[in-house]
This record gives sequence, C-alpha cells and structure tokens, in this order.
Amino acid sequence: MPIGDKIKEHRIKNNLTQRELADMLGVSVQAVSKWERGNGTPDPVHITTLAKSLHITIDELFDYRDRLKELNDLWHDVERKHKPGSAELIEFEEKALKEFPNDKTFLFRLMMDVYIAAKDMEDPQEKTRSLERSLFIGRRMLDNGDDNHGTVTSHMVRVLSDLGRKNEALALVYNNSTLTYEEQSKLLKYCLEGEELLKLRQWIVRNTFSSLISEMTWDINALEAAERLFKALLPDGNYTGFHYDLKDICLKKTAIYLNDDRIDDAITEIRKCVQFFHQISDDFRKGEHVYTSPILSKLSGKVSGYNPALFWIDEFIQLFKNRTEDEAIDIIRELNELKNEISSSCNP
Repeated sequence: MPIGDKIKEHRIKNNLTQRELADMLGVSVQAVSKWERGNGTPDPVHITTLAKSLHITIDELFDYRDRLKELNDLWHDVERKHKPGSAELIEFEEKALKEFPNDKTFLFRLMMDVYIAAKDMEDPQEKTRSLERSLFIGRRMLDNGDDNHGTVTSHMVRVLSDLGRKNEALALVYNNSTLTYEEQSKLLKYCLEGEELLKLRQWIVRNTFSSLISEMTWDINALEAAERLFKALLPDGNYTGFHYDLKDICLKKTAIYLNDDRIDDAITEIRKCVQFFHQISDDFRKGEHVYTSPILSKLSGKVSGYNPALFWIDEFIQLFKNRTEDEAIDIIRELNELKNEISSSCNP
C-alpha cells in the first residue's frame, strides 16, 4: 500500500482531520493533503512523530515487514531453482539490499553466496576479489552488531585463512569474548599450522576425552568402560592430567562396592588409586604435567598450589568412616599414613 494511502487510512481510524494531524506535526494542511494524494512524502524529521500520531510503528507506516516478507518469499523461489553461490542468487540479494541496505538476513546470504562463488573461481585475482568482498560484508555486519550467534565471526576467520591472513584471523578469534572455548578451538584450526595445529588438536582430544569420561558414571559398567578407554588412550600408564577423572571413577566404584558390602573390592579399588595420588604428587613436585602418550605427545602444563591428592584421600576416608570391619579400619590407617607422607613431601 502506498504511504499516502497508509497515512489516510490510519488518520481516519484515529478520528483525525487533516488539519489536526498537520497541527500535531507542525506542517501545513496542504502538506498532509499532498502526502495522501501521493504527490509527496513526509520529510524524514516528521516520520517518528507521524507514526506516533497514527498509533503505528515506522515499519508499519512504510510496509517494511510486508515488503521484506515478499522479498524473502521471492528469494526462496530463486533458491529452489539455483545452487548456492549462483549469479542469480547474488543478483537477487544485491537488489534486496538496495531496498534494505542493513537487513542482516540478506547481508548474511550475500556474504555466504559470494564466498561460495569464490570457491569455484579459477582466476586467482577474481577469487581474491570475491573473498575480499565476502570479508567486507562480514565486517559490515559486525559493525552493525549482527554476529548471528558467532557465525559471522566464524565465516570471517575462514575467509581470512583462505586469503593467507592467518594473523588477522587469530586476532579476530582472540578478540571475540563471546566465543565459548569449544567455538574458539574450532576456529583456531583455521588459523594454525604445523606443530601449533597438532598441539591444538591434541588439546581438543584431551578435553573432549575428559568431558566424555565425566559423563560415564551412571553405573559400574559405565565406570569400567571409562577405565578401558583410559587404557586405550594412555597405554603407557602415565595418567598425568587425568588424575581427577580417574580419582572420580575410583571413588564412585568404591562407593558402589561398599553399598553392596563388597569391602574387598572397595579396598582393591583404593589401592589401585594410590598410584594416581603418587603420580599427581610427583607432578606437583616437578611443577608440571608431562604427557607421554603418543596421541598427546605435544602437551604439557604447569601445576602449582595445593596438592589435590590430600583432599582426594579425605574423600576416600569419608567413605569408610562408619565401617567397623578390620579391613576398613586398616585402610583408613593406610590412607592417613599416605596423606602424611604426601603432605611431608610437599612441605619438606
């Protein structure tokens, strides 16, 4: 509907005469009459007051939503007939953006289609120009605050990587405080090379594995399956960096065994866990974790502060504190001795 007809329709709905509306806007009656006859349009300075006077939004006044819906429907028609990155889609998106220059949906579509088109280009200069254009659109969206849940940043990192501008891609990843650790790690794979890329992938494996293990706690079968996974990933028995996960498995298995009055199995589980306490204590004495499994060979990490093995031993002691069996009393004594030994080694 033309804007003049829209003004007239809503003026009448609000029981306003042309003069009353003109007075509200500070314009002449003749100006309102011209708008309604289609011989002119309101000056931009009057748009906000005009919409408020007619009790409608600016979008409703100009039919923005209706037109955008129409354009979206037409775009889907083109999309059904042509592949992503086609000249037809790009041309349609460019025309839509002439009407709505800051529409984030059409900006995003154009950014992606220009990028896809670049992938099929054989001429290096033409390909670079297309990638640069996709990058420019992405920057424009970020400037408008339209990151689309991080997808614009993700896309720009890939484009910068394709252009060989990996330092810029790295800066974009590290400067985006909204990215989760998982999102950041995924994007860093586009930015890094060689040893740094291998190290990143090993960290992803290490953290993903730890997250997986932490979920496998619902019964004894799941806990034993988690232990088997540890042996497969770390066949040399060096569980550095995973001591908390292994302690948690042992603690839960011990609790299950005690609940079933399988005290011998519970004690066997604790004795198995003692090696983890010694390993973590060695790490704290050295001040670092050193991974020796081939799949994690590039990883290491500094450790400092309070040795958690001391707190973990207390967790096991708590499981046995109300038991009266001789075996339970003996294991509590052994655990307290171990705690004193570790405490002394940490504070010579």
